[in-house]
Amino acid sequence: VLAFALFEASLQAYPLPESSRKLVSGIETGVQSLSEMLEAVFGLAKLNAGKLLCQMQVLSLEDFFIHAVDDKLDVAHERQLHLRHASTQARVQADLSLLPQILAALMRHMLAQTEDGGALLGCRRRGNQVWVELRYNGTKTAATVIANDFKPGEGYCDTLPDKGYGLAYAQGLAELMGGALELFSWSGRGGLLRLRLQAAA
Repeated sequence: VLAFALFEASLQAYPLPESSRKLVSGIETGVQSLSEMLEAVFGLAKLNAGKLLCQMQVLSLEDFFIHAVDDKLDVAHERQLHLRHASTQARVQADLSLLPQILAALMRHMLAQTEDGGALLGCRRRGNQVWVELRYNGTKTAATVIANDFKPGEGYCDTLPDKGYGLAYAQGLAELMGGALELFSWSGRGGLLRLRLQAAA
């Protein structure tokens, strides 16, 4: 992956015709997707081997939402997608390093599935839980899908560019923190990714 990335960076440095620049852009996108997929695969391997530590603490969601959205704003703008978050004062029981990884995986999935329109990241309190929800439209899914178990290469996951490794890893991290991950996708209407976490007082 590093070799491909260096090759793509070298090509970017040369003046190229527009047709070639589109090819280079395609290479860049492919390298990024491969890198993200490998990151999820290695993460799953560590998770299954019990090598990931989880230290629960009280976390305010607002700063995590801001970072998750800001991290993808450039990509969203390039594709003319409107990406924002709803401000919140909600607090949850979660791990400081694992929660951002889950939000990043959800954002990557949303970008892979959204062709137009945009997305909203927010949350709501339900009993002793906080539901972190990423709503998006323009989904590429051809049929209605409701899922809470993600297996790479099977079912819904088989239709995804990364074969579902990103969602599977995010699900594993959520479960490690005592939470859960759900997906709802409606053909032609959009989708919803929901991360359920324990609420903090």
